[in-house]
Amino acid sequence: MALSGVHIAWSYCTTGAVPGSNQVNKNPATLPYKTVSSETMASAATSTSSAPAPSSDGRPLLSIASSAAIFYAVGASPNASASPRRYFDPTNGPIDIYVDSGDKFAWIAA
Repeated sequence: MALSGVHIAWSYCTTGAVPGSNQVNKNPATLPYKTVSSETMASAATSTSSAPAPSSDGRPLLSIASSAAIFYAVGASPNASASPRRYFDPTNGPIDIYVDSGDKFAWIAA
């Protein structure tokens, strides 16, 4: 079944080196790592889940996928109807953004 609405996943990110090791990655690329929770919102809403606390697994990361163009906001009390907000066009594929611990996600149709 195709995605209807917006799907988000809260996770950690890594540069490909094994967390906690002395391994050095000379060409780091930030990659999603260890998803903590996820949520699919069929209509405009604010997430019930939130970003995890930083840990040795990495910095908190939010992955966003949508079936249509949206405006979204991220923060302690996000409001996607007012500035500051971001625009997301799903024709460019899903996106990953750094977030702060405890952040929530809100969206509305563009």
